[in-house]
Amino acid sequence: MTTALVTGSAERVEGLAAALGVAGAEVVSVTDLDRLHEAVEAFHPGSLDCYIQLPMVLRPTGDTVVSRVRNFLEGGLLARFRLAETVLPALSADARVVLVGGHTPVERTVPDDQAARVAFLDVLAHAIRADKAPAKVRVRVLDHGLDADEIARLALTGEPPRGRSARQRDLAVDAAGMSYQDWRTEVLGLVSVEF
Repeated sequence: MTTALVTGSAERVEGLAAALGVAGAEVVSVTDLDRLHEAVEAFHPGSLDCYIQLPMVLRPTGDTVVSRVRNFLEGGLLARFRLAETVLPALSADARVVLVGGHTPVERTVPDDQAARVAFLDVLAHAIRADKAPAKVRVRVLDHGLDADEIARLALTGEPPRGRSARQRDLAVDAAGMSYQDWRTEVLGLVSVEF
């Protein structure tokens, strides 16, 4: 039986957990991210077949636009890296990881750059592959527009969504041909980064 871990907001997780269960998976759902460590500890290292990371509902706080954007990034996009790091030891050598987009600022006054948000998820996908190298973990980045059944099918079978043109990136193979072990060595070997 396939074991799947799903994290994200309660509304999204509930529907996806049900779809995964109907497809025959054993599902562990975590909507309280402070309890993720506890859920991951229940898995033997290397035994998790599938991890699906859904977005969380965020309400950025702060007195300035800069502070609200910082809060949005820390609580949303950057928090996804912490979640993935927590789950890494549990992933099997041939696990499937699905990162579903969707973090958007609630307030219209907060600037948004969808391409930048997607780029963050692409970087996270590459980092997961690098950390699991030389294992053949498959990582996909999906649009937020897919329904629970489509996400479940892709997560469990690798089968792409039917009849949809939703954005999907399969990051199992690096486009430049660099092995993930080489990519990881290069990234971790950086002395300084300017941005």
